[in-house]
Amino acid sequence: IHRVVTSGDYLRGIGDDTRVGQELFVPGDVLSPAGVGVLAGQGVSTLLVHPRPRVGVLSTGDEVVGDGGPLGAGQIRDLNRPMVLGLVEESGCVPVDLGIAPDTREAITRAIATAVESCDVVVTTGGVSVGDVDYVKVALTDLAPETAMSMRVAMKPGKPFAFAVVGPREVPVFGLPGNPVSTRVSFEMFVRPALRRRAAVAHVERFSVSAVLDHPLERPLDGKVHLLHVNVAWGDDGRVHVLDIARRDSHLLHAVSTANALAVVPTVARLDAGSSVRVIVLDTDSLGTPP
Repeated sequence: IHRVVTSGDYLRGIGDDTRVGQELFVPGDVLSPAGVGVLAGQGVSTLLVHPRPRVGVLSTGDEVVGDGGPLGAGQIRDLNRPMVLGLVEESGCVPVDLGIAPDTREAITRAIATAVESCDVVVTTGGVSVGDVDYVKVALTDLAPETAMSMRVAMKPGKPFAFAVVGPREVPVFGLPGNPVSTRVSFEMFVRPALRRRAAVAHVERFSVSAVLDHPLERPLDGKVHLLHVNVAWGDDGRVHVLDIARRDSHLLHAVSTANALAVVPTVARLDAGSSVRVIVLDTDSLGTPP
């Protein structure tokens, strides 16, 4: 031993980690594996928790094909259902695959009615616009005439939207548009916060921040808030910067698939480089750390 050892060296004292009367966790906290270990260290073997909501995801449309086989005339592959199932899981909930319902009033009504018996929330895609076979909003009116709402939200993408609270279990049903980028944005703006609230977590909203545009941004003056997929990162000036903006159209899913934020663009014709814009960060890990 090459040093003097004094009394108390290398001993871990009572109360080093937690103290008597200390509040370890509060309602709404999401328990990590380390948090479970902390409670186990206090002799807590059972805990009252809020279960993860079961969220049913239903695609609609005669043209929508769910398998990987050849496409017939007028058919499209089901992009939305696997995407929304992943978004539900990413939101901390349990995804339930409800398949594809054909474009009939009876089939869609039956699919939603069955789903609300076992799911805590239901999300549908397609059938909420103004077409002759857009039956989701009609089905919601049939199932819940007092709560059903069909609206056109002043945002782009994602203008068509429907909602109802269905059945004796009062299950929220969200009707999202069918174009995949619109589906993605509508889920982010309306469904994800509701799911987080339903799961009783403390932090419902994503991290958002005022960011600096590295390039000018133009948009039409159409009276809508535009939500643009962008890539952001911390700059050397200690601020978040918008590095690039994805191509804009509601069917261009690949173009937005690598974006890590949504820019909330107000009703102005042009924002010059150096202007500030609020961004909702979708992937905080890719944002990096401030300098």
